[in-house]
Amino acid sequence: MPGPGLFLSQIIRKEGADMTKIKKRTERICQLWGWSLFIVSALFFCWASIRAEDVVSFFGGFFFLVACIVFLIPFFIKKNSDAP
Repeated sequence: MPGPGLFLSQIIRKEGADMTKIKKRTERICQLWGWSLFIVSALFFCWASIRAEDVVSFFGGFFFLVACIVFLIPFFIKKNSDAP
C-alpha cells in the first residue's frame, strides 16, 4: 500500500493549495494507517494465543480487536456538515 506522501501529492493536485483540506486529509490517512496496524496486531495476538492454547490471551486480543473496530466506526460514517 502506498504511504501518505503519495496521497498528499494527489490531494495537492486535486484540491489546489488549500492547506486545511490537505492537513485534514493527511491526518485522516495517518489515523487510518494507525488503526489498520492496531487491527493487524490484534489479529496476530489472537493467532499467537490460539497457537499457545491460551484462552485468556485470546479473549484479551479479541476484545482489543473489537475495540479497534468500534473506534473505526465513526471514521467511516459520513459526517453531516449541517448538523450542530
